[in-house]
Amino acid sequence: MRVSFYTSWNIKCGIADYVSSIVRALENSGTTVTIIPVRDDKKTFHFVADGKKMNHADIAHVQHEYSFFSNNRLPFVYPLMSLWHFFIFETQIKIPKIITLHEFSTVPGRNPFMLFLGYVFLKTYAIMLNRFDHIFVHTSRFRDTLVRCGIKSEKITDFPVPVPSPGMPPAESDVDALAFKRSLSPDDKPILTIFGFVNARKGYEVALHAVRANRDCTLVIAGGPQPGDRSGYFENLVTQVKELHLEEKVKILGFLSESDLHKVMQSTDIFIAPFLDASGSASLTHVAAYQKPIIGSDIATIKELKELGLGIELFKTGDSVDLTNTLRRLLNNKDEQRLLIELTAEFINCYSYDCFADELKSLYERQIRK
Repeated sequence: MRVSFYTSWNIKCGIADYVSSIVRALENSGTTVTIIPVRDDKKTFHFVADGKKMNHADIAHVQHEYSFFSNNRLPFVYPLMSLWHFFIFETQIKIPKIITLHEFSTVPGRNPFMLFLGYVFLKTYAIMLNRFDHIFVHTSRFRDTLVRCGIKSEKITDFPVPVPSPGMPPAESDVDALAFKRSLSPDDKPILTIFGFVNARKGYEVALHAVRANRDCTLVIAGGPQPGDRSGYFENLVTQVKELHLEEKVKILGFLSESDLHKVMQSTDIFIAPFLDASGSASLTHVAAYQKPIIGSDIATIKELKELGLGIELFKTGDSVDLTNTLRRLLNNKDEQRLLIELTAEFINCYSYDCFADELKSLYERQIRK
């Protein structure tokens, strides 16, 4: 069976990493995958050409993220251009086609005009999505939104972002591993880590105030700003750490090589996710691979992962006092830490990339037979 994938590829991008893991798992199961990479140049004729290339397979699988179809960041123009290019691209595909929806925007606020535009935008996208044979999403929130927009529930599969393999680390002695951990926390305090691209939605300020209140730990921020991010949030975060006099307790590492990232993950005692909002679960399932306790805010995306079995201790979103108390309680309770680790191990057995590839392959075969 031959599958064509439209996706970001060979760049610093979460979706590119995600697809790379899927491709490996699919190819291990005997599926041939051809990548049609997302281009930087968003001219209309490129989408026509790339859409036609998707047909050189038995089935097409599109990874959808709005920025794949438009570089324009002007209000109204950006979503309209993205919608138009997506339409042009999709209409070129003449074989059975699947789509994975990584984000599905809604319009916040109560402005009637904006709400109306948001409604029209969502309904238009839903009409286009209905042209696909099947839709994958990674949160039940997106599934519910699609159903409300008129897409039949049996046409949608909800599967959390799979848990990757942590890979094989470079060989190092126990002495070297301890030395690396002490380079992050010279006083041997427990290490807390927030992983992933740095943006305002991840609630770093909540974590900073919790660390300030609970000085018996070190906070590691393992990530940098997303490519092309001009918001200045990352720079403001660095400034805030200095203003709070937390330079000794907070280590902002920026982008890391795979080797150094693995060392950070292994050195971590507890992963934290003080997110204020999250469209998906990639950063959390990534850290789950290292089977350490996780503390996360009680937003819908994280609560859903907990309900699916991931070992997460929840705290009230945006509440640094509750995060402080939750940290103290978990750091002093080894039995609870072990329980969370055991739950995560069971979660991995159900939601690995191999499991996801089996789900995809089964769906591909059903669609081809129709």
